[in-house]
Amino acid sequence: MATELVPENDMIVPMLEELNSALEGDEIPAHINSLIDKCSLNLSSLAQYNGDATRILVNIKRILLESSMVPNVDYNSLIELLENVIKVCSFEDVLEIYSIDDLTKALQSKNSLLISAGCKIISKSYPKAIFAPSILLDILLTLFFDTNTETFVINAIENVFKSLSSDELIRRKIMFDNAPLLLRVKRDFEVTPYSRLIALLKIEFEYIQPSEFNPKLFVIDRTELFKSIETDILLFIQITMYYTRMVQLLDTIDITKRSHLWASEHVVPLLTSFGEIYANLSSYDDVRVHSLSFVFKLFRAVSYLDDESVFKSLDENYLKLSIDNCHYKEFLSFINPSYLAKYHKNLVKYLSVVKPSNLTAIRNLIADENCFNLIKEDITTHSMLSMPYMEQMVLLEKLSQYPYSVNFMIHCLPMIMSNLIENPNGEVIETETVELRRTTVENLLKFSEEDLNVWYIPLKKLYATMRNGTTSNGAAQPKIATTYL
Repeated sequence: MATELVPENDMIVPMLEELNSALEGDEIPAHINSLIDKCSLNLSSLAQYNGDATRILVNIKRILLESSMVPNVDYNSLIELLENVIKVCSFEDVLEIYSIDDLTKALQSKNSLLISAGCKIISKSYPKAIFAPSILLDILLTLFFDTNTETFVINAIENVFKSLSSDELIRRKIMFDNAPLLLRVKRDFEVTPYSRLIALLKIEFEYIQPSEFNPKLFVIDRTELFKSIETDILLFIQITMYYTRMVQLLDTIDITKRSHLWASEHVVPLLTSFGEIYANLSSYDDVRVHSLSFVFKLFRAVSYLDDESVFKSLDENYLKLSIDNCHYKEFLSFINPSYLAKYHKNLVKYLSVVKPSNLTAIRNLIADENCFNLIKEDITTHSMLSMPYMEQMVLLEKLSQYPYSVNFMIHCLPMIMSNLIENPNGEVIETETVELRRTTVENLLKFSEEDLNVWYIPLKKLYATMRNGTTSNGAAQPKIATTYL
């Protein structure tokens, strides 16, 4: 075990010494929780602790195993301390104090605090698969689907899955060894266990390989989707979020240069059912009132698929984007602008009038150059100055992000550029407007002096003022600094 301390560790040693002495005393002092929190905070800032963590780990274990609650101790703070200790010390040291047998007993104890503490330790496993051969994950899955398990314990178990599921052996333990349990939960369709199953599948799909994919488990069929609306709208929302994440991952290439494109044939078929639900919203009041925003997020994800035919089919058969669609303005605010420029030019032009109520849509349309070219003639000095200053900044912040729109600002909107720099209306004091203006200037200054032309020096001076509170001649301007910072 390492004994030589790095400078960052020096500060924590006397804190842990004081805390250990307090925990080992005949009576726990009233200020114990401030000591716990102080150590926890300082440990959380360390990348590694090279000292001996055995004593604090033993003391935490002893208190957690007491038959009755120890007076004065905030157990939530104690478990947070345990988490911060195991994050920065050797996992071998942790296992010397908390054996697999200890962890098994903790998970089977029916004591929620002990179970939560066990989850904190298991989630930091190193290597990640160290507990794969044990029954720990089997116990965790049983607890996860038990409707009597407390919510904070469910969250702790879910964090274990999130932390460890990148390991193939862990995934095998969860999805293959426990397939009968998972399939039974799916088949029974009880709201709480089924909802937790969806949460688990969402985690596992992030890492899953084609050979591990079980369609009977991962694919939600049409019957289940419509049944979720009838049973509990929150369940429908869970499924919608699950499919949104799967769609987002279809084209995503991870660090190993692998994607989930192979899963398209399993994911895409259900999308038509979501389209059908949207086309018949009048028959699904709960969807219309409580979950339409989640359906829109799914449609947005589909619109960004490399295979645009998937969204085009949804559009033509169910969404029917046009001025007659009561949600057309919402759709133009989130649908892939490249798709809109290709298939809905007239609708794009219809909504290109620059006014506050159209800004969300216009900001989305600006993100694609072809789409921007369709609307730029409506982005005029007059139309922008007709809006309040904050709304001007909302639009400028987006215009400042892309080379083609920056070029447009520089050459076609000189009065707006001047207005950005000088602000003839006086000091900007509204927090959101200040931040938008600052971000706009920062975005512009990412471009070269050649790109910014005559505006480069004024923008540099303005940014210096925003950051340092100085004028162009270097004089201090505390009032301006306060305003902009």
